[in-house]
Amino acid sequence: LRLDAPRREEEMATESEALLPTLPTAGVEPGTDGSTGRGSRTTRLLLASLGLAAILAGLALTRTTDTLASEGTLLDTGVDGASSPVLFLALVDDYTLAMKTRAAADFLPWEHVAAAHQRTTMTASCDGCPATDLAFHWEVDSVEVPPASPATAEAIWTTTGKHSVVVTALAGSSVVASESFVVMVKYVRREVRSLTEEDRNRFLEALHVVYTTATEDGSVLYGSRYKGIEYFVRKHLYGAASKECDHWHDGSGIMTHHMAFTLELEQSLQAVDPTVAMVYWDYSTDDAAYCAGSEAPNCWEDSVVHQSPLFSDDWFGAASPATPDYGLVQGRWADALVMQDAAAYSKLTNPYGLLRSPWNTNPTPKFTRHSRVLGGRYEPMVGCKTWSSCFQESTLAGLNNCLNGGTHGPIHILLGGQWGTPMNHSLLTDPDSPFQSVSGPHLLLAKHLWRFGFLRCPESCSADSGSDSCRCSCPASLREGLTAYEILAEKTPVMKTLAAVTQGAITFDDDSQRYRLASASSPEVEHRVWEDLFAALCDPGHAGEMYTSAAPYDPVFWVLHPAAERVMQWRRLVSDLSVRDLDMTWGYDHRGDASDLGMVCDWDNDQDMPTCSAGTCP
Repeated sequence: LRLDAPRREEEMATESEALLPTLPTAGVEPGTDGSTGRGSRTTRLLLASLGLAAILAGLALTRTTDTLASEGTLLDTGVDGASSPVLFLALVDDYTLAMKTRAAADFLPWEHVAAAHQRTTMTASCDGCPATDLAFHWEVDSVEVPPASPATAEAIWTTTGKHSVVVTALAGSSVVASESFVVMVKYVRREVRSLTEEDRNRFLEALHVVYTTATEDGSVLYGSRYKGIEYFVRKHLYGAASKECDHWHDGSGIMTHHMAFTLELEQSLQAVDPTVAMVYWDYSTDDAAYCAGSEAPNCWEDSVVHQSPLFSDDWFGAASPATPDYGLVQGRWADALVMQDAAAYSKLTNPYGLLRSPWNTNPTPKFTRHSRVLGGRYEPMVGCKTWSSCFQESTLAGLNNCLNGGTHGPIHILLGGQWGTPMNHSLLTDPDSPFQSVSGPHLLLAKHLWRFGFLRCPESCSADSGSDSCRCSCPASLREGLTAYEILAEKTPVMKTLAAVTQGAITFDDDSQRYRLASASSPEVEHRVWEDLFAALCDPGHAGEMYTSAAPYDPVFWVLHPAAERVMQWRRLVSDLSVRDLDMTWGYDHRGDASDLGMVCDWDNDQDMPTCSAGTCP
């Protein structure tokens, strides 16, 4: 990053005195001596310059800044009253050279920043130094670095944290000026398309290791920070497929959970290959390129899945596989399988013992994708308009909601899809029916019935049993004389969502305090429609992993969430700089979204049905 704004001499001296003594010595990891450094900041440094071969041959230069000062003399510039020469440092790598704007640099708290494991060119300049016969001597973390040119040297930092760079300007044997700079080294998360081919392949190869090497085996190969994909899927299942509520998506934990989860995966990747960092997918770019910024519901299937490089075989694989079971059979991820016989590993599995959501009775051991939801296209592609609406939120609670259901949820649904339910009710399949739109949130509403105990799924199904005989349902014995209306409107919050998505077909009558069908000719007709709607919701069928609590099985999961994280952090930064205020009061703005249950079900009782009440999911 090119952060070379001039600093006053007293600021540079103060910074050097304050920071340089705290740098760890070679071979010492912060924390072992009582310090509070984050992670390993040993001063391992890969020196990269034109003189590297000479160093490896044993011809390393041995002069340090101290010996330079003792051997040479301080040069008199010869100008009475002239200010002392001032040195400046600029850092660039292949990525920063390619950037068209550096607006973000103004928001960073460090003047000099470098990316870990990237070849960085350090360029020195001097204000007030002689114009000719000027050379520079370089030391990085007390190690001499040969110059690559008269004004540059190169380095590759392999540890994050603060590092020292000492630059000495020489005119012959005379020291003109010497300055110590502090360089903050960070891992940098980049958009997947902006990576070099080499860096993108390294990321994808490390991710593939996570998907094909179990935690037990990988920890032996790569150390204790390594976790295999089964670890991440089980963790997400325990958070999102809990019967009492969705701990990860039904409240303000949506962002903090996923930010920490992404970091844990990133650390596992770096155990495999320390040069990689998490990447993100800016899918608003796809909306702009392939949907003309329209965010149209049909654009995903018609354009994005066919044209975006994200879904090439070498990257993340086909977005809508043309296979009978909708699993990938070619490309990088063809051998990424769902864990089988997982009951001994996880308390949550599907009936076939696969590490899946309990209500996803899909028997195939592959992770799956489908471009439609029950034959329809209901979710819009997410573009700049939606991101901008989130950015306009004035509270953290509102931002949490928008980033959850507005930007990240639709991509989960678009890529996962849903199929395999016996949707044989004409009120849902008829294009002219006002209830066709119920197909969109169908799976979300079925999960509500599951949490409230009315929808049950088989505990186990044999591998040779057909999918038609291994399905979820709503047993009549659990209704205890309740009508479909009473279950949908009084025992669960499902009717509220049905009224919202059917756009006037279902209304609430204030006088009778009941939901009514606008087109019902009699109470008997109304009763039959409620029964048909209830029956249609009692079989969620099959869903692609991204539309389930086992979503981490789809590798796109990992590049999806950092996009929302970037927007949240940027929104917080502009608020911190008083550009646009953001109320940081912790919370979640519940707005009645289909996935927003807003209730907690207590299954820790001696009854066959839970006790559910309004509350915040802990």
